[in-house]
Amino acid sequence: MNTEAVSPVASITPTPKPSQAPATGSHEGRQATLAVAKAVQKLNAATFAGEGREITFSINPETRRPIIKVVNIDTREVVAQWPTDYALERAENLDPPLTD
Repeated sequence: MNTEAVSPVASITPTPKPSQAPATGSHEGRQATLAVAKAVQKLNAATFAGEGREITFSINPETRRPIIKVVNIDTREVVAQWPTDYALERAENLDPPLTD
């Protein structure tokens, strides 16, 4: 399992389909990212992921799509991730690549 260091951020909202996801550099994309971050903060405050775990939010640099992870606070081990590493790898290898 992936054990890269991650940090908690914001919110959980349904991830739009790639063709519907706003570019993270756009105003709409920044607003959506901020909304997700706020939601993740609320979920972590409520210990939604369980004792000793936290939810993190990041943007994949290649696809510019959101990534949600559940991470063990002590070991930083990634317990779960959406989308999965496999899905991210497949998206990166699409021809043509996903762009906004």
